[in-house]
Amino acid sequence: MALLVLSIMPVVFAAGIGQGIGGGVGVEEFEPIVWQCDNRILTDEEIQPWRFSGEEQWLYERAGNYMFEGEKYQIDVVVFDKNKIQDVVVDLILGEEPGEMDYNVNCVPIEVSDGEGCHNRIYFSRCNARIGEEEIDEFDSTTMEGYRCTVTALDSEHMTGQYWLTVQADDGDAIGIYDEISPLFLNPIIELDVDGSLDFEDVRPGTSSYSQVVVENIAEGGVALDMFITGKDWPAADPDMGRCQNLDGDGVPTGELVNYLPLGAFRYYSENGAHSTRLDSQNDDGYSSVIRDKDNEGYININKQLNAGFEEAMFDDAEVIQAGGDVVGGEGYRANVLYPGSLMALTFRLNLPEPCYGEFESALDGSIFIWAEAI
Repeated sequence: MALLVLSIMPVVFAAGIGQGIGGGVGVEEFEPIVWQCDNRILTDEEIQPWRFSGEEQWLYERAGNYMFEGEKYQIDVVVFDKNKIQDVVVDLILGEEPGEMDYNVNCVPIEVSDGEGCHNRIYFSRCNARIGEEEIDEFDSTTMEGYRCTVTALDSEHMTGQYWLTVQADDGDAIGIYDEISPLFLNPIIELDVDGSLDFEDVRPGTSSYSQVVVENIAEGGVALDMFITGKDWPAADPDMGRCQNLDGDGVPTGELVNYLPLGAFRYYSENGAHSTRLDSQNDDGYSSVIRDKDNEGYININKQLNAGFEEAMFDDAEVIQAGGDVVGGEGYRANVLYPGSLMALTFRLNLPEPCYGEFESALDGSIFIWAEAI
């Protein structure tokens, strides 16, 4: 019996055994998150003159979402991707609808820092980085990357009209976009509607006569306009049958007879909101021989037009309204701004010199010019 019991006991050769278990792991396709960091920057170009900014400088005068040829829009972002941050492609895109891509520009990597003090990097503390309710305080280079996105407006043949501007990150499996999408009007058309003309009939020499025009800003894209005025002498309809006492820029007789109606015979009055030419500051930087002057009724003399088009020298000399009173400094020129859909009336006064006879008419290209420069 003892031998039989021993023969059925198991034989143990080791202290343990192992068994493989099959299965699989599915990794979530994480949608990239894009955080906007710090301010967007709009910079000037070399084509269009502005009052306070030059090429590559911040266009702080601009107070609307529009851009002209050559101007640059720049924004910095940080992208977060738990899957494969090294494969993410980040683009700034423009489309007629949010998220559509009619134009795209690749964003370029840029250094990210937790500190402060240098323009050529992103400071993570300015990104307001969050995942749901969780605040992210530290930059992690294994799952995050910083990018600088810059788009330059092309000419109106290639870019015109309203577009939505978006920054998106694509890792090949999923696309994420940032929250701060915005509309942008590219190369808006600048246009004025002028109602009225300068018609003075049967004016007696030595007396005053009045005429009015109303100017409306009908530019596209919400463009605000900086307004200016210049003029020329009015030629005689018949050079042999037109003579007038000549006047200087202040309207003072010179004692000379000329065969044109001198520009100095005209002045104008205008209002814009709380401001009018009665408060004119009479600043003058010498654009022409006419020294800006306001009379006791608030009427301003008109700068003589020197060349064919608008010139940068008009900025501080030929405004329709120069801010006066308590409005001072760089922002004072906003008294001269005509906003979209707004009207600006100009009342012209003709002080016809004595002696004067004949008929005088505007030159073919005009004798009084209203200029509008986009801000």
